[in-house]
Amino acid sequence: MIPAVSSLKYNSYIEVFGGRKVPTIGSVCLPVSLNGDKELKLNFICTNIGQPILGFRSCLDLDLIRLNNSAPLCSTVKGKHSEIDVLNSEFSGIFKGSPGQTVNFIKATVHVCEDACPLYIRARVLECNQKCGAWSCSSAHLKLHAYDKYCYPFKMVRKNGFGQSLVTTRDVEPMELILRDHHRPISAKIGFCISCHKKIEKEYPCSRCKVPYFCSPSCHTHILHSMSECKLLSEASPVYEDQNKFYESLMPLRALLQRDLYPNSWSRLQRLEDHSDKRKLEKETLKYFEENVESYIINDLKLNNLFSKQEIHRVLGLIRINGIQTTEYRAIYPTMALINNSCVSNSRCIHDDDNNMIIRAQIFLKEGTEIKIGYHSLFTGIIGRKYHFNKTWFFDCDCMRCNDPTECGSDLNALVCPKEDGGLLRPFDWKCDVCKEAVYSTKDVWDFEMELLKKLTKTESKLNKCCELIEFYESILSSKSSQLFASSHYLMMKIKSNLISLYGNGPKYYYSQMSNDLIKKKIEYCTEFINVMMKVDPGDTDWKTATEFEKLQAEAFLVQTKLDDMNEKDKIYMLLEGGVNRVISMPLTDFISGIKRFLILANE
Repeated sequence: MIPAVSSLKYNSYIEVFGGRKVPTIGSVCLPVSLNGDKELKLNFICTNIGQPILGFRSCLDLDLIRLNNSAPLCSTVKGKHSEIDVLNSEFSGIFKGSPGQTVNFIKATVHVCEDACPLYIRARVLECNQKCGAWSCSSAHLKLHAYDKYCYPFKMVRKNGFGQSLVTTRDVEPMELILRDHHRPISAKIGFCISCHKKIEKEYPCSRCKVPYFCSPSCHTHILHSMSECKLLSEASPVYEDQNKFYESLMPLRALLQRDLYPNSWSRLQRLEDHSDKRKLEKETLKYFEENVESYIINDLKLNNLFSKQEIHRVLGLIRINGIQTTEYRAIYPTMALINNSCVSNSRCIHDDDNNMIIRAQIFLKEGTEIKIGYHSLFTGIIGRKYHFNKTWFFDCDCMRCNDPTECGSDLNALVCPKEDGGLLRPFDWKCDVCKEAVYSTKDVWDFEMELLKKLTKTESKLNKCCELIEFYESILSSKSSQLFASSHYLMMKIKSNLISLYGNGPKYYYSQMSNDLIKKKIEYCTEFINVMMKVDPGDTDWKTATEFEKLQAEAFLVQTKLDDMNEKDKIYMLLEGGVNRVISMPLTDFISGIKRFLILANE
């Protein structure tokens, strides 16, 4: 057995590989003995190749090198070049010597193609048909590079300390399409059809496998409920009474089935991170999934001969770390999963009608800019974000917002100093910027926020009428407890966003029933909301579109009430014209999606 190729690190050595210069990770000479023209089969186990990162391809270049006493390197006899995957780092090759020659060493060189396949760092084989300059390692990956002759402006790179990430390959304009990603796999949440993800009003069991969780007979033949899935369930004939077990096991099952049905999709999934080493420490969670998901797949579905426990735990980890959850379903988008988080994102995610994930630029992105999205809602405080980043994804966010006590000047987490000196308390020490005293601890602040959040959640679930909700939110803003928080605090912004969507849009609070002062208050809330939130979510955003629309409606109504006042007429017309220009400059699809998204945000 040949010794392991180990502890290889980056160096400045450059080799020419495939006609292109690429950086070398490292080289090692291994002692062998090959006399004459005999063949020698060699097995290699490469370990610690720099810092192995899932999703990256390296290349192992094997050369037969003959040494003699007069010269350290006399000649090179071509060996077999093999492409290897860091994920499966055991390789073999058969080498044949030449008559009269003795080979004493094999030189193994491991290197990475930095400017290669847009999706995975591998040798470039196929050039894009659009001649955009992109190359790919395979036809399957080339298809992922473009959509309907539009070449996606991104590539995957290795980022020290952060693993893999996506960067732009050219300048990208605001709202320009960066990526359209298809789910691999997807599964409905409880109460929704496992094929189309619509709410189940009446169950229509599949005629073959008897699964009851369909909303119509036509969904039995839906592509998501594949023949393989249906056949496995038919043969197992499990009991479907426990909805929780079935729904929780369905997505892991669909992921596992891709191993044989869709090898390319399975390969893309395997390059994602699952943090298995950290998840092993979550004893209670592991026990839960072993008793429910693993047991259901192996025992109830009788698939112990098809899938191993290791494969089941692997896909559970992939779903846990990379899964995207909506109201109706949960899915993994393999390319989107490579995009890193920033709490001040430069790109936005949109779901289309076919459940594809659309990524568009939110601001202008120069060539080489890392593409970043926000993993959390805008209405999540810094304490909650830090906790969930670490607990859910096992990382600490290092973005400019999380590292700035003022959160980019927004003060979304600022509290008011109780000494009434006009000072603000900011994370992370919560010292007043006037008296310089640390009045509260992080736990105190967390308790204050949770108390108000629980009150909001509990009361909102009981109130249905628009007028009741408005009166409740107004009472919160005027209460003594809310005076703990700065007017820009994220919970105050959340309440004001709710009022923006309610004022003028419900019984007793239609514009015709509102006083001019109350309409002006809505306009003030809109202005404040935009000014604060734009500091942490700049560019073309859906919430901004919806807020601008709400502001325009309020301004338009004021125009109607003041047209007789000639002193105000010109001023109001100018104001209204500016509002119209703001709204009509937005694409119709984004205008509509903005309103929908705003209503969702208002209720989060």
